[in-house]
Amino acid sequence: MHLHKSQANGLLLLAALIWGTSYTMIKVTTRAGMPAGLLNGIRGAIFLALVYGFFHRQINHMTRTEFKLGFAIGFFYFCVIQLQTIGLKFTTPSNSAFLTASYVVMVRLFPG
Repeated sequence: MHLHKSQANGLLLLAALIWGTSYTMIKVTTRAGMPAGLLNGIRGAIFLALVYGFFHRQINHMTRTEFKLGFAIGFFYFCVIQLQTIGLKFTTPSNSAFLTASYVVMVRLFPG
């Protein structure tokens, strides 16, 4: 797939818009009283359905080791998202987004 620069910039802008507004939606949802676990469970179920819909052939042929690694990474990711959602109750969406985006800088501090 070959994109022109303006198309690529538009897609990046759309991704930033979706990513940025999600913090506000999570803040509104948790402020309304939905527990972080329920919210993230719903988000995870939607994601699971989408991923399986697109990658069911690969998922159905995973090895036991691939499944274990995927499960471990998924569990770690769920824990991080859960902590972020709980933390969002006590700060603004912009602070949460800033702290989350700081991983871009922090990743460079760890050798890999």
